[in-house]
Amino acid sequence: MSEKLRIALVNKEKADTYLSNLETLKEDNHIEEVQYNVLKTEYAKLRNDAVLRINAAKLEIKRILDAKLKELAAAKTEYKYLEIRHKVGQIPVEVYSKQEINPKKRIADLEKTVGDLQRLYNARTSSEVSAETGARLFGFSLGKKKAEEPPDLVIELPPPPPEKKPEPEKLEPVAEQIPVVEVPPPAPLPPQIVLPPPPPPTISVQQIEKPTPPKSEEEKLAEQAAAEKGRRGLPEGLVLANLQILPDRVVSGNHVGIVVSLRNVGKQPVNHRMDLKINGVTKDAAIISLEAGKNDEITFLVTAETPGDYTIDLDGREGKFVVIP
Repeated sequence: MSEKLRIALVNKEKADTYLSNLETLKEDNHIEEVQYNVLKTEYAKLRNDAVLRINAAKLEIKRILDAKLKELAAAKTEYKYLEIRHKVGQIPVEVYSKQEINPKKRIADLEKTVGDLQRLYNARTSSEVSAETGARLFGFSLGKKKAEEPPDLVIELPPPPPEKKPEPEKLEPVAEQIPVVEVPPPAPLPPQIVLPPPPPPTISVQQIEKPTPPKSEEEKLAEQAAAEKGRRGLPEGLVLANLQILPDRVVSGNHVGIVVSLRNVGKQPVNHRMDLKINGVTKDAAIISLEAGKNDEITFLVTAETPGDYTIDLDGREGKFVVIP
């Protein structure tokens, strides 16, 4: 599971690098518009696929983490009862010193496992996912060959149309000499009827409005940030670019992942607390710190409970999911 998470994070980082370099080429006028649009679509799809794999891996890690937290709580309760029985005199010292060894070791092992799982769940980059952690948690050998990473994306562009060669000039055949035939003169034409001149054409002039030049991506994001500032509780410059609910139809008792894509389009760093509300009730919160021009993704995990329709609210941006029995 940790290896799947690491590969997905690597692919997301690659896609982010490709998209960043592509924007640089466009700003320097080193790429045509058609090529830019094709490559941006491909790299965005690669990034979205990686994000979906990251969220799926983290949902599975969260499920394992919840189970280990329950085991840890049960182990601590069991050890607490053993300690109390010793303190009240039910268990002698020599017996207690032997019986506490295994519970203590089990608690220490579970605490180590829980810490490793929490680090995996909170990982944002591939460098935060180590092979040692995966071997300790999931049991694969460090000498084992790593899973093959998918190759870099190769874009096959359509071949240019074949060059059309000019057709050779057609020469008119030389007509054969035709004998001269005397033709009688034509009959005189009837007198020509002179018609009055037509009225001058009416010319209408229509004023053509000068087209408004298209807005840049930065101007669009700035306008979106200004609009969201009045509509939501977002600080100036912070834009909620995308909201995903994975899955939006879930069986009761399972987890729902809520992924929020944020961007700071302002010129100053932004610090903000984002509250996750479900049906008007605050269920979770996240602290966001973003430098100017930077992007970030926040993932919330909630447990689906009573079957029904649910509405989430993140600073004014809403989404829905359905819980089924």
